Amino acid sequence: MTELATVQVERRDTMLIARLSGEIDLTNADTVGREIGSSVTNDLHRVILDCSELRFLDSTGVRLVLGLAQRLRTRQQSLVIVVPERSAVRKVLSITRVDSLAPFALSLAQALADGH
Repeated sequence: MTELATVQVERRDTMLIARLSGEIDLTNADTVGREIGSSVTNDLHRVILDCSELRFLDSTGVRLVLGLAQRLRTRQQSLVIVVPERSAVRKVLSITRVDSLAPFALSLAQALADGH
């Protein structure tokens, strides 16, 4: 993994929480995508992508999130994206209409409680 981003993955029963921090761009989006993708198994019902600590996301990062959302939808698994309301990452994800494929939550606690 490059210095720009870190991925921490935690499994809870049939749910996967992937916490992203730092910056995702052209230099590391493929690596981040592979790391998350290798953790997604067929028995999962839901994946929570926690972007609370993500400072930057470029178009390759948006493609990563869109690809993950589409992959999970095809497998009848759901994706919830945690992005704080005033986050620059939320702005990018909203502009690119990612929320049409995966709901946003304001916090990890909300994503866990809502059960989207």
